[in-house]
Amino acid sequence: MNAIVKENRSKELINAKQANWLARLELGYKKTQQKTILSHRLHKGPLVIQKPFYPEDDVCHSYLIHPPGGIVGGDILELDVQLHPESHALITTPAASKFYRSDLQQARLTQTVKVRKNAVLEWLPQETIFYNNCNASIHTEFDLEEGAHLSCWEINCYGRPAGNKFFNQGLVKQKVAVRRNGIPLYIDRNIIDTQSGILSAIWGLNNFSVMATMLVTLNTQANNVDIEAIKELQEHSAQRMISFTLHNDLLLIRYFGRHAREALALFAQCWSITRPQLLQKKSCPPRIWAT
Repeated sequence: MNAIVKENRSKELINAKQANWLARLELGYKKTQQKTILSHRLHKGPLVIQKPFYPEDDVCHSYLIHPPGGIVGGDILELDVQLHPESHALITTPAASKFYRSDLQQARLTQTVKVRKNAVLEWLPQETIFYNNCNASIHTEFDLEEGAHLSCWEINCYGRPAGNKFFNQGLVKQKVAVRRNGIPLYIDRNIIDTQSGILSAIWGLNNFSVMATMLVTLNTQANNVDIEAIKELQEHSAQRMISFTLHNDLLLIRYFGRHAREALALFAQCWSITRPQLLQKKSCPPRIWAT
């Protein structure tokens, strides 16, 4: 019997290797009288979420987990998130996401997020590392209704220069879109192709290995955010470059540097400035960030 079981398991592993990982996760959040709850959770394949945490009593903190630990060519991951009216969720990851080298197949991650009327989403993942020779495609859409708030960031690391593992060959395609009531607030497309010279060009990454972006939707009055406090973080040196743009009801902060932890710390500082003023809540960093 054991021999039969082992043979069947071997066939399963071979089939899984041929088919790669196909994973989908659906999440839904609803506001109750006391707090926001995870009202809907459906997953297929290796993309799951831990039980909700409530360090702030009412805000639902969730940790996205990809058990294989990395994404390879041929993998397809889909994430569908919906926040119902008045709900408040903070979503993060327990560690860095990784796109490993590929044998020409593309690894795809699609994230679709709906934030309904007066709901609040804080989308604060840890960094994404793109290994040399990877072929990655990431498409993220945030669809906001009237009164909905979004604070989000992405921290992209190209290669692992600290270990002398540079991003010398590969392709990364990314698109991030934020819309309110169907009207675009922000659309950003990046194609990091090592053959184009974008990694070293002044008009590209200028030899910085980390590119990070933070977005915060503001109230109708921009005066609700202390812009001067944000400006104090805007320093220029040989090691990093920080800039910010305020346009209508969207604050955009961009970081170019060489350290993912530095980018995360910078964005956490910005979050600690904007959150109390926009949401009347002090920042509450997820405990997982300290582990």
